[in-house]
Amino acid sequence: TRADYLQAFGCLKTNAVRPFTSSNDLRIAPLLNIASHSRRGNCEPRMSKPSGGLFGKKKDDGGGLDLLAVKDIGQGEVLSFDFDPGKPETNLVVDYGTFDQEHPVVGMSMTVELRESDTFLEDKCDILEINSLQPTMVLTCEEDETLSDDFMAFLRLLHLGGEDSFLLEAIFRNEVWDYLQSPMSMENESSVCLSMISNCKGELSKLQNTTRAQDEALMADASSSDACRGALLCRLVERRVLEYLLGYFQRENDDLPKKEYYHETRLKSLGLLDMDGNTTYTEEED
Repeated sequence: TRADYLQAFGCLKTNAVRPFTSSNDLRIAPLLNIASHSRRGNCEPRMSKPSGGLFGKKKDDGGGLDLLAVKDIGQGEVLSFDFDPGKPETNLVVDYGTFDQEHPVVGMSMTVELRESDTFLEDKCDILEINSLQPTMVLTCEEDETLSDDFMAFLRLLHLGGEDSFLLEAIFRNEVWDYLQSPMSMENESSVCLSMISNCKGELSKLQNTTRAQDEALMADASSSDACRGALLCRLVERRVLEYLLGYFQRENDDLPKKEYYHETRLKSLGLLDMDGNTTYTEEED
């Protein structure tokens, strides 16, 4: 049944740790499941050359799996390694039901993707492909962390349209990603800011059952279970990051009149505007 399938897939997904986390390579390795998650682990999983044995692989499969010690391990010490270095603790709580309480990687992942209903979807996908990017981008953001230029460029591409759509023409195909690293137009930048503001407010509205102070008090309560702490960690981090992003894009939206946009930058590069934005054109007298 569908319920049985979902349960079986859930068991697979929550036990498929590194190096088997790819959606095309999910598998359970009993050797890895005896270890715990830690950002400062004492061992490391590695694929080895073809070998025999219980966990060995045939020659055609590329080798076997080893769990190698990276430091001295005392008798009775728990084996541990980082389940997924590319993900923050909030993701690991969701994926594996565990997190590193002593040395957590704090942050929140946000996925942004092109809309299938976008009139310019094929053009935008071509631009991303030329730059070795996918139509979906994942941002792992921490509180007070500067957003990457590529993430901002992706947001501008996502909202690119109207009078700015001329930049999607084939003649600009190889350069437009560089242009998108900076504000394109006030309309495009406003669309980016208002969309992110709306999304952040919507997600924060789902966290109104408790306050940040209440969650922090529960985290500090020694009687809270590990499961409770994991859930609280997720909620606290999400709240902090969402509040930071909300404030960031609100400030960016307020500063729209102060920004320099593509057309002004382009005219300056052609020498038609000086550095103060004044025209360099002078009309010749007869």
